[in-house]
Amino acid sequence: MHNLDINSHSKQNSNIFSLLVCIVFLLILLFFVPFQNWGLTILAFLVLAGLFKLFGLNSILSCALMASGFQWLQAGMDIFRANTAGISLNEFTGLPYHAEACALSLLGVLAFACGIRVGYGLNPLPKFSSALDNLVMLSPRKVAITSVVVLLLSFLQPVLVRLLPNLSQAFLVILVFKEALIFLLTLTVFSTIRGFVWLSIVIGTNILIGLFSYFSTFKFSFYWLILSILTIKTFSQTKRILILSLLLSITLIFGLYWTSIKVQQRAFLNQGSSQQVIQVSWQQGLNNIFSLVNKTSFKDIYTASDKLAQRIGYTRFFAIVIDREHNLMNPKGEIIWWQAIEHILVPRILDPNKAALDDSAQTNLYTGLGVAGVDQGTSISLGYITESYIDFGSWGMFFPIFILGWLYGKFFGILTTNKFPQPLGFACACIIVVIAGSAIETSAVKHLGGLVVRYLSTVAVLVFYGRKIMVFLSQPSAYLPYTYSQQRTELDRFIK
Repeated sequence: MHNLDINSHSKQNSNIFSLLVCIVFLLILLFFVPFQNWGLTILAFLVLAGLFKLFGLNSILSCALMASGFQWLQAGMDIFRANTAGISLNEFTGLPYHAEACALSLLGVLAFACGIRVGYGLNPLPKFSSALDNLVMLSPRKVAITSVVVLLLSFLQPVLVRLLPNLSQAFLVILVFKEALIFLLTLTVFSTIRGFVWLSIVIGTNILIGLFSYFSTFKFSFYWLILSILTIKTFSQTKRILILSLLLSITLIFGLYWTSIKVQQRAFLNQGSSQQVIQVSWQQGLNNIFSLVNKTSFKDIYTASDKLAQRIGYTRFFAIVIDREHNLMNPKGEIIWWQAIEHILVPRILDPNKAALDDSAQTNLYTGLGVAGVDQGTSISLGYITESYIDFGSWGMFFPIFILGWLYGKFFGILTTNKFPQPLGFACACIIVVIAGSAIETSAVKHLGGLVVRYLSTVAVLVFYGRKIMVFLSQPSAYLPYTYSQQRTELDRFIK
């Protein structure tokens, strides 16, 4: 009873402290935020507080906090840029309905997050998943070597897609397990405080390969490091915040440098062909990166910061769609979400002649902008929140968004149960949520289709090969009666 009173008192103090922080923060906003965007800024931070309330800072659903946090940034970035300029959002972008678009986007992100929470279950979230108890059984060396092997196999995915185009979506499972094994390695190393050399080798290799790729895939290595720190229970809250701050700073620095040099780097990789292909050796590609970085000045970094912020924000299309809606310029066609469902119900293996997706064509139809499309080697989407608005308006749009989030939460809950070998199932579930659910610009058909295909293909692999993979990744002592609590006791002694 005494312990219960202490815990209740501690929780009460924590709630009071959180309330005081919120009050101070709101007072700062009242005095320093430009009046024109005051309401939007308050809404943005209330939504952010809602995300933390739904998922907590470090719980089993930390991956959902990361995914919805990315979407929150995309929905609110233009607000913060307008605040920096000291003018209203609509004046800043020249779009009369941009404020409405940002507000609806923020509420859409909250609806998506609520769907995840309801889909997983409304019971109090455990601080840490019991699925991670088996991390002490894993060998960091075996996990590292396996992740490198799968990383190399992932280079075969484009070849397999060309050979078997009807199974292109099913090959996404290779990418899921590639990232899941890296995430599993970070969880193992940080949980057991062993294998840091192997982790450094794998993360370093993945970053170098990511830098050489056409897109910035190196960012995923930082994502999994950050997510593992949020997920495990090795570190105290103070250490957790310090490590997260360091990782976020490094990620931001990498992002700024990449934004500064990516145009020149991509032009070098494709040798001016304007195609998303690499026509130089990896040594030449890396040498060019180092050369560009050495030439980058502080002014370039400052310019890159504005470009990065502009790239993160993804509400302009939504503002244009609302404007055209008010002017009765938007066409009335088939419901976009119904097209997404139809696209999933008839897989390409059953209908080889199924039309290829062209997000840019739909974007041009509803915005009239004429953005680059498949012919130019790209595909630019309106985003699933904007498409929900087109289908159901400003009130009904939240229903399909909530259902989509519910599917994410339900699938996550299934993969993290004892029906699947853990913690491999947990790692795969986190990867699916972060990769498939963290982009507001993803179209409804790709959001829904990517989620379903990744989930079903991951379930198939886990059912037939999951336990074999776990046995292979385990160390010899894994079969001893050795619990996480016993390992935690040893870790406490080691840290002291």
